[in-house]
Amino acid sequence: MSTRICQKTGLVLCDGPFAGYRIANASYGAMNPENRQDGELRDDWSRWDTPGRTIDVADTLETAFRECLAWTRMVPSHQKKLSRLAALWDMDPDDVMREVAADFEKLGHMQPGHLPFSWRDSRLIHGVQVPESSGPWVDMEDQATLDALSLRASAGIKAITGREEIDRATAYSNDRDVTTRIAQWLRGVVLDDGTELAGVRFRSRVGNGICWAYWMRRTDLGLTEAARADAGREIRNPEPDMAAVTKAWGIHSW
Repeated sequence: MSTRICQKTGLVLCDGPFAGYRIANASYGAMNPENRQDGELRDDWSRWDTPGRTIDVADTLETAFRECLAWTRMVPSHQKKLSRLAALWDMDPDDVMREVAADFEKLGHMQPGHLPFSWRDSRLIHGVQVPESSGPWVDMEDQATLDALSLRASAGIKAITGREEIDRATAYSNDRDVTTRIAQWLRGVVLDDGTELAGVRFRSRVGNGICWAYWMRRTDLGLTEAARADAGREIRNPEPDMAAVTKAWGIHSW
């Protein structure tokens, strides 16, 4: 991967093309993300979403599953409550989980630590390719990028985010009203060679893999999309990369 520093913005840029994995609901498809609108609440947006369409792609299949399943991790507090219920009811924890899962499914909800078969059966694994012609990527893993966002672009960034300093804690925080506005500012940047960014290269917060957030500019303009996704394949049972994630996080998958 070759990189350079944009002389106009100070951002560290990575060249394409790249290929990776995306797990998407089969009813929507890999290249049909929600069209975000400025002015709406951003709480459920992904980290680098902007107004318009954005897709996230991971370098490995395990990273893709980690990104998709982070919401259902079985954290220690959940495990403690489950153990208490099992002791109270004199039942095996797995049996307790199944009973609780059944109740939640009746209500149309899903709880931490539970992944119903319908999640797996309704999704496909896609390979995605983004050509070099889509433009360079800003590398959020390089210190020079964070320095540029805090110093060289401070006036513009503060106007849109309310933050004068963009450090790693800010860029990788769970405050989507901040991270998506950083992304929105980046999407509007014109680089020293007159091109625009394809999106953001970043390290997953829930794993060691690399992800890319790709802004679908051509689709938003009603033009032919440059990025391509294959037809996808079903998630097997068992799926080794998915099993590695569910085991590590204590997720019960049926």
